[in-house]
Amino acid sequence: MRTLMLTLALFSTSAFAVNCPNLTGKYLKCTSTTGTTEGSTNFEVSQKLVNGYNHYTLTYTDDGTQERKTDLYKADGKTYVESQTDPENGITLKVEMRTTCGNGQVVSRSNIWMQNESLGSLTVTVTKSGKVLSQNVEGTVMGEEVNDTVLCE
Repeated sequence: MRTLMLTLALFSTSAFAVNCPNLTGKYLKCTSTTGTTEGSTNFEVSQKLVNGYNHYTLTYTDDGTQERKTDLYKADGKTYVESQTDPENGITLKVEMRTTCGNGQVVSRSNIWMQNESLGSLTVTVTKSGKVLSQNVEGTVMGEEVNDTVLCE
């Protein structure tokens, strides 16, 4: 019985990792199709398998602030909480994020909080077709609807 459970656990983890897309690549420019989202340059995605789950590391230069940033997305289905300070106004935000993958896409769902007050929630769905990385962003932030697609080439 124990062997069967271990085999099922290993198979489930392996199947989860196999369903994650390969997003690895270097993209010179990421541009919003609606113009509502800041773009970025020198966007690079790397990924590695950690304990049976894909971890995606995104490194890029933010067009708005010219700041070089690195974000980590762990596609293991667990919720992670981190604090981020807005460089424009110094306000610290709490971000709860859960990332999964399957069917050729990575989906990250985030809830954003400031001083225990909800500022909104976003869902980002990332896919890759050929050499083009597509990020579909949907949700609400500070009462405003967000619906944009960012293409990286």
